[in-house]
Amino acid sequence: MALIEPVYVVRPNTLEYQGIAIVQWPNVTSADTCAPVELCKYNERSIQLSGTLGTAAVSLDGSLTGTVYETLLDHNGVPVSLDCNGVRQLSVLTRYAKPVVTGADGTTSVTITVMMKGVYGTIN
Repeated sequence: MALIEPVYVVRPNTLEYQGIAIVQWPNVTSADTCAPVELCKYNERSIQLSGTLGTAAVSLDGSLTGTVYETLLDHNGVPVSLDCNGVRQLSVLTRYAKPVVTGADGTTSVTITVMMKGVYGTIN
């Protein structure tokens, strides 16, 4: 079991950054756990899933404290859980978020990407 750390694809304070940050957890398998990322400065967030899911489903869980996590909701109040490749927008604002893979099998290998838009163009 590996702890998968988030990797910034577009990092704040770079030339690519214009109020947007993109972070990925690459090649997550059935035995992995994803480390959280801090989201405080971002008021809009989307999650994208790509790769081979097998029997898995992926949710993005959020926390205000960093200790208790709950599945985040979309704008219709529905928990965001992807069981196929796709993109979903999130509505709940939390300080921390981390992907959670459930029901995975030996074929599961997914990359989870979260795009975040900064509050009023915040750059830090």
